[in-house]
Amino acid sequence: MGRKRMFIALLGAQLLLGCMTAPAALDGQRLAQLQPGVSTLSQVEALIGLLPRRILVLPSGATEVHWRNQAPLGPGGEQEVREAGLLFGANGRFERILNLKNIQLSDEQWQRLSAVGVEPVSPRPASR
Repeated sequence: MGRKRMFIALLGAQLLLGCMTAPAALDGQRLAQLQPGVSTLSQVEALIGLLPRRILVLPSGATEVHWRNQAPLGPGGEQEVREAGLLFGANGRFERILNLKNIQLSDEQWQRLSAVGVEPVSPRPASR
């Protein structure tokens, strides 16, 4: 096999492998892993697998971070736009979800991740 054919075969294999790997996505399963008061922006970026679309630093020092991506609806090629806006405190830790579009969370997950003033999760023992 000539070098040109070998190169084309390897390139085709890489493209095929790239299509088979799971794409980064905004989904409820990933967002449900967030921990208020614990998760950092870099941890959230790694979890989601996408860079933010917009970052707004607020006068309080808190930061709004917004993600947006398109997810396939099926084999027909239709796409669904998904969006998430998260608030990070001045300390750089996740505080709460501001908004979601086309992302499903259970009622319990939504309450835990969107409630204002929720005490941060911490690994301290429960008092008796």
